[in-house]
Amino acid sequence: MVFDIHPDRIETGAEVLFILGQPDANTKTSGLAANHVGRRLGVAVDEANQRLFVSDGSNNRVLVFNIAPGRIATGMAASIVMGQEDFTSREPGLSRRRMSRPGSLAFSPKDERLFVSDNGNSRVLVFDAAPDRLRTFSTATDVMGQPDFETASPRTDMRGFATGGLAFDDKTSRLFIAEQVSRIEHMRITVYDVSPGAPLREATPLAVLGKPGFGTYDPVVSRAQSVWPRLGSASIDSERQLLVATEGYPGGNRAIIWDISPDQLRTGMPAVEVVGHLDDEGHTDFERRSANDRATPRNIYPRDVSLDPVDHRLFAIDQYNNRVVVWQLDRQNRVKDRDARWVLGQPDLYSGELYPIGPTTIKIPLAVTYDTHHKRVFVSDGWGNRILVFDADPARLQSGAEAIAVLGQPDFTSITPATTQVGINLDTRVGTGITPTRPRGTGLTYDPVHDRLFVSDGGNHRVLGFDVAPNLLRNGMAASVVLGQPDFTTRGSNSTLTGLYQPAALLYESKQQRLFVADGNNNRVLVFDAQPDMLVNGAEPTVVIGQPDFNTFEAGRSQSLIDGPDGLAYDYVNDRLFLSDHGSDRILLFDAHPARLDNGPEAQHVIGQPDFDTRQLGPVRANELWDPRGLTFDSEHQRLYISQGFASNIMIHDLARSTYESLLPESGIQNYQSGSADTELVTQHGSAVATGPSNLGGGVLMLTQMETLFDELSQRESRILISETGLSAPPLTDRATAFADGRQGRSTILNLSNPSSEPVTVSLVFRDSSGLPVKDKVERQLAAGGSTVWALDGLGAPGPGTVELSASAPIAMVATRITLNDRNEKIVTAAPVAYGQSSYGGGTITLPRYEFDGGVTTEIVIVNPSDDSLRGRLTFFAFSGEPVTIGGTSEVPLNIPGHGTFVWNLDGSSDVNEKGFAMIEAFSGHPLASAILHLVKGETVISERTMVGNSTQQAWFPIDTYPSVARHGKTSFRLTLTNGTEGTADVRLLVYDEDGTLLNRSYQILPAGRQAEFSHVDLADRGLFRGSIRVASDIPIAVSADQQTVNVRNETIVATVPSMTRAFSGQGLDAVVFPVYTDGPNQGTQFFLLNRGDAERTTFRFHGSGGEDLSVLLR
Repeated sequence: MVFDIHPDRIETGAEVLFILGQPDANTKTSGLAANHVGRRLGVAVDEANQRLFVSDGSNNRVLVFNIAPGRIATGMAASIVMGQEDFTSREPGLSRRRMSRPGSLAFSPKDERLFVSDNGNSRVLVFDAAPDRLRTFSTATDVMGQPDFETASPRTDMRGFATGGLAFDDKTSRLFIAEQVSRIEHMRITVYDVSPGAPLREATPLAVLGKPGFGTYDPVVSRAQSVWPRLGSASIDSERQLLVATEGYPGGNRAIIWDISPDQLRTGMPAVEVVGHLDDEGHTDFERRSANDRATPRNIYPRDVSLDPVDHRLFAIDQYNNRVVVWQLDRQNRVKDRDARWVLGQPDLYSGELYPIGPTTIKIPLAVTYDTHHKRVFVSDGWGNRILVFDADPARLQSGAEAIAVLGQPDFTSITPATTQVGINLDTRVGTGITPTRPRGTGLTYDPVHDRLFVSDGGNHRVLGFDVAPNLLRNGMAASVVLGQPDFTTRGSNSTLTGLYQPAALLYESKQQRLFVADGNNNRVLVFDAQPDMLVNGAEPTVVIGQPDFNTFEAGRSQSLIDGPDGLAYDYVNDRLFLSDHGSDRILLFDAHPARLDNGPEAQHVIGQPDFDTRQLGPVRANELWDPRGLTFDSEHQRLYISQGFASNIMIHDLARSTYESLLPESGIQNYQSGSADTELVTQHGSAVATGPSNLGGGVLMLTQMETLFDELSQRESRILISETGLSAPPLTDRATAFADGRQGRSTILNLSNPSSEPVTVSLVFRDSSGLPVKDKVERQLAAGGSTVWALDGLGAPGPGTVELSASAPIAMVATRITLNDRNEKIVTAAPVAYGQSSYGGGTITLPRYEFDGGVTTEIVIVNPSDDSLRGRLTFFAFSGEPVTIGGTSEVPLNIPGHGTFVWNLDGSSDVNEKGFAMIEAFSGHPLASAILHLVKGETVISERTMVGNSTQQAWFPIDTYPSVARHGKTSFRLTLTNGTEGTADVRLLVYDEDGTLLNRSYQILPAGRQAEFSHVDLADRGLFRGSIRVASDIPIAVSADQQTVNVRNETIVATVPSMTRAFSGQGLDAVVFPVYTDGPNQGTQFFLLNRGDAERTTFRFHGSGGEDLSVLLR
């Protein structure tokens, strides 16, 4: 691509002037022609003669273009080809004329020589590139790195020659070579005298930069050391004698600058400047290396993951940042806090450096496994050619901890690869885990039955077994068994029955004592009988997966063929094997029960692709995968964790089922949230019944409306929270009255559930605001265990009114109101419901909140569900308890006929700026009162929430301010206490975490006629919190709660959070019915269940509309 970079014309987003190497501007394919190149390109410019040299590595040639201003054009043909006889040949070769995988180029303008890094032949070719002498298929005039043109020997010592990126210093005729062979010993820049007449074939380096000497060194990012430096034709400023080398992934992510003046140049000298990293004071920092400082507690580039199901932790390899990050999970092994809590390999969670080798450092880790019995974590340290063992007991685990033992090396400061009984060679480089091309060259698994650790030793193409019981573990200990090789001193890849070719992930299945080995480059998984008396050196496998037999090794993509397996996990409940088929970007599930597993089995299911024959690389949405690597599986909770390298995340898949079980501690909260996958086209509807402890306290469900926002530039998606409302799990009843809003733009929905074993007939009677029936009674059958979503559009009165329900047997019912805003979005809020007949007595009812301020308005809805007329008054108060005049009055008289409805709101002409609480005094009748608060932005309704008038001595609210799939944005919780009585209330506030542990107890004296508010930070003393708040008062008071979420549109969505005990008057229950479950691309449900008794297992069972089992996906 050619740009105009003149200082007067260069600009951000400038258009490309010309494109070379493709036939036109819209093509980006590999090709072979005079105007079409392949891959692995390098460039050099001859400014004097306006020529562009382009190395076309995949076609084994160098092209020469005439780029004079009057000649250059998009899609133009090259004028000369070097390395081939014509423009349609691409054969590699070894001679004066031919080359193999040419890479970097350098041009000497003084003597018109072209230097070509002939990577495949381990040499640099030198051509006379004078315009009058350069021809197609030219003959090289000299060679560097080899004694002649027919030799391509690799170097045998570190003073020998290696190819790489080239940069030419025209002032001193020196050639700088960034040795880009992927092994760690090549991470340096060598300098050669290439002046005319210098003996190039026997050339020895003048100096080496980026390393302290010519030997093999531990890779470190510092002022004097470089990791994978890169050079190009423009890397040297000859006039100022400055060399600029770039370091990308996985090096320093920087440009490092050396003064290369002849009098300054020396081996191991420090750089003079660095570009790309600053310390926290704004000064240049030579040790930082994470791109954009993205070493944080939540940014990872994972290659493997391992679950601790006992202490509920997740260990993940962050290969890019040279560390293992550890998350604390909840008691069901779900990610709660997106920030990791501990780190190994770095001093803190904000570091990702390449420090000198030692007991606390890790370099390019690629595998991790956990020992649940002895609470140890094992980490494969790729560049260290070693396995580190850490004490991970929760009582002792600290960030930056020292390893307690090392395998594969004699001590913590050695990194030498070896093929012995005590040494390993992980051979970590491009193609063995650093890039996504092929599987990792290492894997780990632990045998908890016999305290054995199995290690994939990829560079030696073998698997080693170590007896690592705590009393046997020693530094540099010898392996006890080897697979893939006949003995401990043989290496080499093998495609045979017993051979291995870069083994990757390992899995020890403890129930049947089987060892699964991902034989990466043989495109298969081998299964071994791993009983100690059966597992011997060079043992034969018993089963092969991914190939039809032990003699087939080709990559494939089908229901039974795989391409580069790189992750394994096991489901002990269902005897299923999860296999990361890396080359097809998918996870396959196999029936692995030993009685049914045979060679070449067909997978049962596929994750990440639409079918068994497709490989689609998308933007990595909920049903897509990109570069899947290591796996771990939680059998109890049926949860799969997938580490994805290129996607830079850990994908967590909960497997759908109709029954969910878990241990619910005393005073604990069980919290589930539906999957809300935007990839599902159909919305699920159903209901749930929770059973278990004999003293359940009740439950709450939150209904969510959302939309998916996909950003094309970042290829990431976010959920826009549209609305959210909370509903108490209702009591079972055969009679109920709900507010039905028939005004324009609004609709009412009933969700009904029949938990009994017999069908139930449900009848509805609609009444207008005066209490008179409208239209005929309607009926519907509910199947045994079934449910229904009953939309009342067109059935009730055209304005506000009620719907009365009667059922032939007790059922569960909740009601919601939907407002359609001007963006055509559904704003959902709870509709007030009176359960039973005249369930709300006369007297005083407190509405905890009204607001007329900052776009918030309030309407008061009062329903009289009884036969008697309701007389009374509505009065408004400020937070301080003083009466307030709103809309010209401080008191609204009430006279509502039996079964009638009254809605009070401002007419819109009043300029009111007030907030507080309201009280309804009923002189007769039985009111059901609620306040519906509307948040409006311009003409758009943003949020609505319903607050039901109440008076209670006990309330218990769930709190969850953590981000979730449905709730992207910052969430806060608010508790409001209102004392509408004439006495002083003594209120206790008890805060519990989700596991029922009491965190805080406080007391609040609430005088008569006063109100108090508390945030979740006030209550729990933390910003992110999941748990509950219990309110206990010596006299009845009004208690309410809401949560506020700022969505990705920066709009505040407010939802009422009802008490989990509101509907049950504090009585213990053995079952809680949730009459609504909905899940789909735009809807979701969250459940909260309270246990007021002893710790017991609880069960959620889900049913469809017909009472059938409903398989659901919960997080």
